[in-house]
Amino acid sequence: MTSLLPATLAIALVAQAMTAAKPDFSGTWMMDRERSESAMQEQPIGPVTVTVTQTGTNLTIQATRDGKPEVVTYTIEALPNGPGVIGAGTRRAYWDGMKLVTEGAGNVQGQTVSVREARTLNARGTEMTVETTVTVQHGYTFRGARNYSTAKDIYTRTAQ
Repeated sequence: MTSLLPATLAIALVAQAMTAAKPDFSGTWMMDRERSESAMQEQPIGPVTVTVTQTGTNLTIQATRDGKPEVVTYTIEALPNGPGVIGAGTRRAYWDGMKLVTEGAGNVQGQTVSVREARTLNARGTEMTVETTVTVQHGYTFRGARNYSTAKDIYTRTAQ
């Protein structure tokens, strides 16, 4: 009987984690350029401000990079069954545990380029980490060559 106690406790903890409230990313965020990889790349990006509006079913992200605004709206869907390539013009958002993932694809100079961003919040909700993967879907690979790049950026919540 004592061997059932740890198993029951583990099941209860997993069930609690699955029903835990999802983080709310709503607010305005400023990139911390000192701790963000995108600000340190060969051609660094300038100041970045992101405003997130999140509801139970929709996510709108307004990003301003180097003074240029861009607004993208996603419908939050169920977690996909597996990884998949999404076509140009496609966008989706979904929860992967406590991470809010957005994916989109578009054409850049005739090549389909996909972008995946996974957002997490720190325990106090004052910092947002965005892990970005950009993949060029050119259809061929060379041994040892990468068709993707990654970056981890840190944003701090601005005072409202």
